Amino acid sequence: MTKKVLLTGASGFLGQHLLEALSSKNYQVTTLGRHQAKGWAGEHIRADLGEKLMPMATQFDMVIHAAGLAHRKPQTAEESEQFIRVNQLGTQHLLDALGVPPGRVVLISTVAVYGLSQGRGLTEETPATAKDPYGQSKAKAEKIAAKWCAQHQVPLTILRLPLIMGKDAPGNLGDMLRYIKKGRFFMLAGFEHTRRSMVLAADVASLIASGNLKSGTFHLTNGQNPTYA
Repeated sequence: MTKKVLLTGASGFLGQHLLEALSSKNYQVTTLGRHQAKGWAGEHIRADLGEKLMPMATQFDMVIHAAGLAHRKPQTAEESEQFIRVNQLGTQHLLDALGVPPGRVVLISTVAVYGLSQGRGLTEETPATAKDPYGQSKAKAEKIAAKWCAQHQVPLTILRLPLIMGKDAPGNLGDMLRYIKKGRFFMLAGFEHTRRSMVLAADVASLIASGNLKSGTFHLTNGQNPTYA
């Protein structure tokens, strides 16, 4: 029997990899978001997660919540509020719209929940004490998902991701690659020794599409931790 999946954020960088991986495993995918993924001809629910959603009657085998606001520093109070609206309230609105509890919820989160400038030896038990709008909103989204899933007896997998790699990656990694190609990137003294944990977007998507998921909160990394140099 074909399994049904609801995917948010399918038009984003990681979401596109998820959509491709799920489709290759013959899942019946429904996407949800303001924008339909490029080239996607399957079912799409056009909705703004910042607003309350219409209840959904479909029972999904898995709900993957990959939508979120990231890759920018808020410059105003209004921009800070956007992180709460999209990442925090968006998670609540999505879960509240699930008329029938799904077989599993997968929440894409981030190591930014720790609010640390360096993280050697971090574990999933490290306190999530972020003070910035992005890290705080994702930490609160985790709590919302944990509470909802506990109330509805739904297995929950939270994936706290480090820097996500892949072709045409967004954010600082994408900017760095573009500057290198233009010959305009320069390294600050000592910065070349800075290490970053990373994970391939395709690997994250492959893991989720495999269906071989456990309940709990997990870090994902390729284990290489290269320097910027």
